Amino acid sequence: MRRLPVPDPGQPDARSATRYLLWLVRNQRATIFGGMVFGVLWMVSQALMPAVIGRTIDAGITHRNSGELLRWSAAVLALGATTATSGILRHRNALVNFLGAGYSTVQVVTRQAVRLGATLPKLVAAGDVVAVGTSDVAEIGGGLDVTARLAGAIVAIIAVAVIMLATSVPLGLIVLVGVPIVTALTGFLLRPLHERQQHFRVRQGELTARAIDIAAGLRVLRGIGGEAAFAERYRSESQGLRAAAVAVTRVESGLAAVEVLMPGVMVAAVTFLAARFALDGKLTVGELVAFYGYAAFLATPLRTLMEAADNMTRAHVAARRVVRILNLSPEINDPDSTAGHELPTGATLADEESGLRIAPGSLFAVVCADPRDADSLAARLARFEDAGAPTLGGVPLAAVPVTEVRKRILLSRNSDRFFTGTLRDELDTGGRATESEIGAAIDAASARDVVEALPDGLATEVVDGGRTFSGGQLQRLRLARALLAQREITLLVEPTSAVDAHTEARIAENLAALHAEGRGGALASVLAGVGEGLVESRLMAAAAALKVSDVHKASGVPEAQLGRRAGRPALREEGQETGTETEADAGTAVEADAELMNQAARGCVGTEISIQATMTQTSTLSSPSTSAPSLVPAVTLALGSVATAVDGAVPLTVATHATPLATSAASLPANGTAKSPVAASATPLATSAPPAGPPATSRRTTVMFTTSPLLLDRAHIVAYVEDGRVAAVGTHRDLLLSEPRYAAVVTRGEDE
Repeated sequence: MRRLPVPDPGQPDARSATRYLLWLVRNQRATIFGGMVFGVLWMVSQALMPAVIGRTIDAGITHRNSGELLRWSAAVLALGATTATSGILRHRNALVNFLGAGYSTVQVVTRQAVRLGATLPKLVAAGDVVAVGTSDVAEIGGGLDVTARLAGAIVAIIAVAVIMLATSVPLGLIVLVGVPIVTALTGFLLRPLHERQQHFRVRQGELTARAIDIAAGLRVLRGIGGEAAFAERYRSESQGLRAAAVAVTRVESGLAAVEVLMPGVMVAAVTFLAARFALDGKLTVGELVAFYGYAAFLATPLRTLMEAADNMTRAHVAARRVVRILNLSPEINDPDSTAGHELPTGATLADEESGLRIAPGSLFAVVCADPRDADSLAARLARFEDAGAPTLGGVPLAAVPVTEVRKRILLSRNSDRFFTGTLRDELDTGGRATESEIGAAIDAASARDVVEALPDGLATEVVDGGRTFSGGQLQRLRLARALLAQREITLLVEPTSAVDAHTEARIAENLAALHAEGRGGALASVLAGVGEGLVESRLMAAAAALKVSDVHKASGVPEAQLGRRAGRPALREEGQETGTETEADAGTAVEADAELMNQAARGCVGTEISIQATMTQTSTLSSPSTSAPSLVPAVTLALGSVATAVDGAVPLTVATHATPLATSAASLPANGTAKSPVAASATPLATSAPPAGPPATSRRTTVMFTTSPLLLDRAHIVAYVEDGRVAAVGTHRDLLLSEPRYAAVVTRGEDE
């Protein structure tokens, strides 16, 4: 027998409900044919039984022939054994047909639901989808189940009619005329039954959807006092469903009455005529018994005919709903051809419509003046909407299969659901993460307390979509799930809107640490080669600091040269004991360092660092021994994306910050080395070891759509979007000072 369910049911024929049912028949043709063969044997062996019994009676009573009696008795035994054996095999095949049709339907509908994704709830009510998996699969299975008995019933009726015609023409004609009459009467009742069943299915789906909505929003309903209103609405719709069920039952009761009445009338008519013929000597006693047996037996195939008509009607109604779902098209479709389009790794994610550019390896934040812009922009970048023209490394996302986009880009929203299962399975959806990786993701999302509060920890069953968790707990678990997915680009829409400020601060710190983990401060040291502390650490953080060895491998700059530049002492004032440095020498050194840093940054983090080195004189630097003016390098650092110069477009300047070295004697250490007060007060790039987390790579990108100051302060770069376009880009603190509208939006989000 077949193992169910099959790995792949194939592509269904969804052009109509009838074609879908025929596709199921073709898929199960072996068991359908086997069921029909055994169904025919089962029914025909029963149809022949009255004739054999009649012959046995005539042989034993009329002719008193012991030999004939034994032979016909053996025939009765053989027919009984055939009926039993074929009945078992018919039922096994019929059961496989029933289960196979149901499993195949569930598989193709589930596959279609996955294909439709977020499009499904927009086009089909949840109740309709639930009804397919609860009632429709049984109706479709019942339609294929009855095929074995239907084939046997048709052949048995024909066999009985032939035998009766051969014995008595009038009795045979009763069967030949009576069966079409019963079939016609059944068809007369099936039309209204079909219509009322369709109406009942629609009302059932609506009520199921209502129940799902009420269950999902029960906590909110209690909060606003809407329980009574929704209970009354549910009661009203429930009564409507009851009325539809009663209408269906009226027709079904009439059909059930016909199933008993019409065969009974035929049995009575055949028995009456056979008895009259026996009294007239036209039939023997054995033939009278046989005809009574025929009449009694005919009730079974006739009821089977009417049952088959009813089951196939129900199956057709259910298949119509299935076909409706199968014919839906997702809003996002694969391109007709993907030739020549392959998504690069470690590339810039860009959206032409808004002007947004997201460099790889960054902790990026997007602040939208209108929250609806955040949802729309995030959906575009993850290709959950086919609007705009988002690209990854210059390759349009619309030009590659959706599955490839999903492998690279993950969108996590607060509307995302948890399914029923253990918490471990719900967090690690791929089943590939180790215990340490799961624990690290939970810690990064600050959800350790949530897991420890559960009775069985990660083995605890998540039920009802996670309604046993609070909003803040669900949000942290969603974040842990997103981190465990380890996509190249992760888009988080308001990931901390439901948590308290302390938890939000921990999450912000952890996300920043994940992007700094394993990178050290080597590139920051390379940048600092211009002069110790010349560039504010927040701007250096945007360059995604790496180890010296990593910079060497990625950029090709000799490691010794990087180390020499990184370790070069800061410029000292002219005339100190450590030696003097003329303006030309200092300028040459600064320019050389600028070129070195540009080369290293371009090669290792994909970020263009444009440094203009100039020399200025200042009298603020003095020492006890001299008041001569010093030569001080002034550095202008501009962070931009090397991947933005696509199709001749002008590279987008992400941030521009001038930091002249204006130090005072107070900032000099004992050895006289000047340090920038700005850098001295800035947070170092790697002052402490970051907490353990999922494996971080220099190219992994996290984009936060948020207005949380705690998250924004940790982001490398923040883009402010207004009216669907990027209005300003920079660090959070820079934008607070330079963009009053940005400050208003962030302050509003903080107040909320």
